[in-house]
Amino acid sequence: MVGQALEPLGHAAQLAELRDLWRDGAGPRTLLFAGPESVGRRPAARWFAAYVNCSGPAEARPCGVCPSCSLLAAGTHPDLKEVAPRATTSTGRAKRSLELRIDQLVPREGGEPEPLGPWLLTRPRYHVRVGVIDHADAMNAPAANSLLKLLEEPPAWAVIVLVASGPEAVLPTVTSRSSIVRFRPLAEEDLAAALPNVARDHPAFRLGQPGALLAPDGAEEQGDRDAG
Repeated sequence: MVGQALEPLGHAAQLAELRDLWRDGAGPRTLLFAGPESVGRRPAARWFAAYVNCSGPAEARPCGVCPSCSLLAAGTHPDLKEVAPRATTSTGRAKRSLELRIDQLVPREGGEPEPLGPWLLTRPRYHVRVGVIDHADAMNAPAANSLLKLLEEPPAWAVIVLVASGPEAVLPTVTSRSSIVRFRPLAEEDLAAALPNVARDHPAFRLGQPGALLAPDGAEEQGDRDAG
C-alpha cells in the first residue's frame, strides 16, 4: 500500500491513540510528542498531518494516494510547517546550544518572513494546518510566552505539535496547554523486522533509535530530523 510510506516505524499504539483522538475531526489542538531523540516523534508528526488532511476513506487514512497525501509524501504540503532551532549562527558558525527564537514564532522587525503564528492563522488549503515545533524544549521564555495564547486556543482549523524529550523539558505553562503523547524506544525485534539490513551491533539498534540508524552517511543530526 502506498499509504504505508507515510507511517513511522513502530508506535502502533501511539498512532491508534491519535486516530482515536481525532476520529471525529475535532481532537485536541495542541499536542506534545514526548520521548527520546531518534525514536520517531517527527515522522509521527508528519503522519498525523497526513491523517488529518487525508480525503480518503476514514478507515484507510492516511491513504497515501489522495492529493493531500501525495503532497505530504513529497514534502511539499501547504498545510504543514515545521519550525526548528538553527544549528548555525548568521555567520555560519556552529551554535553551542539550540535555541528557538521568538521571531520564528511571532512577527518581529527584521525577523523571519513567515513565522509560525501568522501562518497558523491562515485558513488551510485542505482541512487542517499543522505547525510542528521541533525541539520545543529549546524555546526560551520570551518565545514560549509569545505563543501561549495560540497554544491555548489555536484557530479551529489549526493544530500545533510540540516535539520534546518530555513534558518536564518545556515550561509548565506550555505543558499545561498540551495533550501528551509519549513515544518510547522501539523494541529490538521491531527494529529488526522493519530494518532487516541494519547492523545489529550499532548502538542505536540497542537503544531503539531508528532515526540514528537511518541517518545518511552517519549524519545523525539530519537523521534525527528526518526519522526521529
